[in-house]
Amino acid sequence: MGRWEDNLPPRDTSLIIADPVYSDYNMINGITDIAIQRGIPLCIFMFPIDLCYISNKPNQICHWVKPISTKNTCKNYSNFVEVICFYNVKFHKTLHWSNRSGIFTDTIISNEEHPWKKPESLIEKLILNHYPNEGIIYDPCAGSRTVEVVCKRLGLPSVSVDIKDYKIGG
Repeated sequence: MGRWEDNLPPRDTSLIIADPVYSDYNMINGITDIAIQRGIPLCIFMFPIDLCYISNKPNQICHWVKPISTKNTCKNYSNFVEVICFYNVKFHKTLHWSNRSGIFTDTIISNEEHPWKKPESLIEKLILNHYPNEGIIYDPCAGSRTVEVVCKRLGLPSVSVDIKDYKIGG
């Protein structure tokens, strides 16, 4: 538990997967700066509008099309699409081409643990595509602990940091 700034990626980090507070450009830019400076591959989620305000241009942008809901639609259009920005990433496994389409449609089966949880299947695809089979997977915004849960299931080492401590599994 703690702020990511006080718990920077360990030296042997080989992949960062981050889902920061959207529109928090200090956090988004800080995480991308660290990844770029250290040459660590980074997959970072954000809203499409956030692309207008980030300081580092990603190497690639993919999209996660979320299930349609009426949440947060009373004053604005809903954000049913999030972007995943990639920095310094390479493919490390030979997966079916559909795992590299750039458009992800994974859904969440249950969302009782955390309001902003990402689908485990989506995180697993990112890990399987971009983890080089050595080093630590670092999650600096681990509120729902999804990266940690997927890493544990896959038998991979991970470090999770979040300012709040959420309970996993209800």
